[in-house]
Amino acid sequence: MLIQAIGSAATLGAAAFVAWRFGLAAQGEFGLLRSWSDALVALAALGLPQGLLHLQYHEGATARSLRPFIRGHLALLAVLAVPALLAIAFAHLSDAAAAHRVQVGIVVAAVPFGVGHLLWRALVLKAQGVVRYSVVTGLPSVLVFAGVLALAALDTPKGFAVVIFIAAAVACVVSAIWSTPQGAADAPASPAPSTSSATPAWPRRVLWSVSLQTWVQGALAALLVALLLSLARAFGAPLSEVGVVSLGLYVYQLFGVLATYAAPVVYDRVAGAPAGAARFATLGRWRARAVAVAVVAFVAALVGPRAVALAWPTSAVHADSVTLFAVAGLSALGTRLGATLLQALGRLRELSMQAAWRLVAALAITTAAMQAMPASYAVPLALLAIEVATVVRLVALLRRDGVPPAPVATEEGAA
Repeated sequence: MLIQAIGSAATLGAAAFVAWRFGLAAQGEFGLLRSWSDALVALAALGLPQGLLHLQYHEGATARSLRPFIRGHLALLAVLAVPALLAIAFAHLSDAAAAHRVQVGIVVAAVPFGVGHLLWRALVLKAQGVVRYSVVTGLPSVLVFAGVLALAALDTPKGFAVVIFIAAAVACVVSAIWSTPQGAADAPASPAPSTSSATPAWPRRVLWSVSLQTWVQGALAALLVALLLSLARAFGAPLSEVGVVSLGLYVYQLFGVLATYAAPVVYDRVAGAPAGAARFATLGRWRARAVAVAVVAFVAALVGPRAVALAWPTSAVHADSVTLFAVAGLSALGTRLGATLLQALGRLRELSMQAAWRLVAALAITTAAMQAMPASYAVPLALLAIEVATVVRLVALLRRDGVPPAPVATEEGAA
């Protein structure tokens, strides 16, 4: 948890440092590049990291048997990146768009490395254990933070795309090296049919079934951030305003880290309950603790932005906007934990539907709100609206079905 917290802190730290050192306009550019990099990687990964975890923990697949598939998928992505880069290089663009041609090309070239990091990392958990898995999880964020510090030392706000590329490449290499199991860890958990003695077979249909179910949710969530930033820019917001939105989105996502820490325990309690039992009974004793965490988080959401303004006076003008982002993030804490309960109950289709309407609703509300207010207020209000609506939906579902059917095994349980 500490290692992953360092990665989360590095993510927010890089954004805050760019805004402090180079200004909000530079943060707007950095936020656009990084959010679209994350979205493209999520789209290209096809949910396969979760599918690979499922195969190892539920189908007895070994790292050795999965490694050729990973290499083949990454080779395919590298081949597909070539025409994409050629299109970017020779496309007829407006002067404003052409100014970012090189940066966009570098971000696209980094996609195979970003996907490689995720796929190889899926083998690290079982091959090397949770500590190294946590290290490679937070490594890209730490490397990006180190990269922006290097840019500050060189006194240049240019090179954000190069930093993203280098971070993805190094993280990919480290994950690939650590994906090699230690000792007998590469032995299958249970006997499995094989086509050869060296490479046991594994069910590809299961891989794609699990992967594509989670891909829809992950891809739409990643696109939400990137599209909100692009929408703000498309409606005429200056880069400095986009920078405020980008910083606010990092604050919004920060609260989700708390849910990430609690999710594995909640998942285990609910998914592991005996069939026919009251699955939420084991969560009852956590109620007082959850209320205490919510109260502390709410106070932090209200006080935190103003406390930061004391140390960074130039940010005081945006304290109200960032506070709205923080309150929306606090609401997101509830929706993330509710989503974990639905995952434990096997309700993946419901989560996919939620991801789709959340994306559409957030963009629609932002578009409407920007007719009357700046993007730095329109975006957090849109996020707050969809989070509250999602919480209401989750509460209704969980109250309606207190004792749901037996859950479908998913990769989160394996992780």
